[in-house]
Amino acid sequence: MAMEPISCDGEERFPWPFPPVDVASLPRVIRMRASSPHWLRALQYLGHYHPGDLDFVAPFDITQNGIADALGITRPHASLVLKKLITDGFVEQKMLHIKGGRRRRLAYIISPSGLQVVKTC
Repeated sequence: MAMEPISCDGEERFPWPFPPVDVASLPRVIRMRASSPHWLRALQYLGHYHPGDLDFVAPFDITQNGIADALGITRPHASLVLKKLITDGFVEQKMLHIKGGRRRRLAYIISPSGLQVVKTC
């Protein structure tokens, strides 16, 4: 399902800040998940956080709640999307201290194969 551009002030803009994806050009394993664009948006979002900087303390933005807020979806839906990405090997999860929090929480970090997908899209 392709996103249709929205016309604003004579300019065509897409409703999400990421460019549209040509699903036919993606590898087969990725095309299986193309029915829901949330997986790709989640990968592109996590691609902004460099895995090397996240050894001990992580921002709230890479927790399930932070990802759900950023993508505009519910936390349970974010959990399902992240579970599929972990199964496919595009995202890894780690228990890390979250800035401003007392306890460690699961943080989601993009894997090298996930970074390749983001670079090709």
